[in-house]
Amino acid sequence: LWKFLLKMLLSGEHDSQIMWLEKKKGTFKFINSSAVASLWGKHKNKPNMTYETLSRSIRFYYKSQILRKVPKQRLVYQF
Repeated sequence: LWKFLLKMLLSGEHDSQIMWLEKKKGTFKFINSSAVASLWGKHKNKPNMTYETLSRSIRFYYKSQILRKVPKQRLVYQF
């Protein structure tokens, strides 16, 4: 999932769905979280993917420190 998100961010083709806030710091924001979840669902062949399910997967990366939630900001994460 984190590679999928990074690829979306680096391509620049999905700025209406996910965008960098501070690329040097690795901070990004979901603009349209349901659209990103839908794309992830298509990628994983799971058409019923929701942001709630996607965010559960994102939280898995907290412990391994691949991703972290930016405090006090909604839908903002950092690599």
